[in-house]
Amino acid sequence: MNRTTALIAAAAAIFTASRTNAALTIYTDRTAWAAAAGPHQTETFESFTDFTELPQIGGTFVTPAFDIVVDANHGRIGVDNGADGVYETPYLTGAYFVGDVHSPEWSRPHFNTLVFHQPITAFAANFGALDDRGIDDVRVAGESFRISPFGPGGYLSNFFGVVSTTPFSEVDIRNANDKLERYGMDDVSYVTVPEPSAVLLAVASTVAVVARRKSWASRSGR
Repeated sequence: MNRTTALIAAAAAIFTASRTNAALTIYTDRTAWAAAAGPHQTETFESFTDFTELPQIGGTFVTPAFDIVVDANHGRIGVDNGADGVYETPYLTGAYFVGDVHSPEWSRPHFNTLVFHQPITAFAANFGALDDRGIDDVRVAGESFRISPFGPGGYLSNFFGVVSTTPFSEVDIRNANDKLERYGMDDVSYVTVPEPSAVLLAVASTVAVVARRKSWASRSGR
């Protein structure tokens, strides 16, 4: 194995190792999250004009970057704009996703799971309560987080953001209490992990440049 090949292999090993230990940092402010996450993309749902809800048997809501997989026996699921007054919240504007996990975990688990097409290292969204207390159980990389201060009886909202040292592909929304949990979700932001091949190609290119410079320097010094 020559020096260049060895360096590429070492870089690949470091890249792989960096994916094994996760440390999650939670943010309640979008500005702080954006500063920590860096360049990111956002799904605003404004491009969706069909407000037909998913069927009661469950299904998948598809966006360009992620799918929202929905279990059976749920309530209203899909994009809405609050125009009919049924799913209106003063905290979300324009089009937003209406989700529902109205059964608690201990009776009949309901879930709305965001499955990203590529691994991500950061996730954020604005949430608005449409029923009772809104959602209270968001699971990322095996850890469960409570979104507060959703309170009883009011249309409340909150921002939830997370940055991880290890890539993940799913954000799972569940119900950890016995309340109705229909919610609005908007401005879903995320940071996509570059494809491993792209990372390795960049490393290989850098190593090749360094090797050529050393070769030129060696020849020039003769």
